[in-house]
Amino acid sequence: MHRLFIGQSFAVKLNADERDKGALVRAGTLGLNCSPNFVPPAGFRSERMIDGCVLTGCVE
Repeated sequence: MHRLFIGQSFAVKLNADERDKGALVRAGTLGLNCSPNFVPPAGFRSERMIDGCVLTGCVE
């Protein structure tokens, strides 16, 4: 599965394993999640982007 990670002035489309995704989150990027029923677990950063999409530190 491809994931899109957003930084302050860049975006990265990533096709990688969980270690790489975790490293990007620890570096301060957020994953873009547009799943219609996505609710991040408590304690995860989440910012609403557009209707139906959030930037989040929860990368499942």
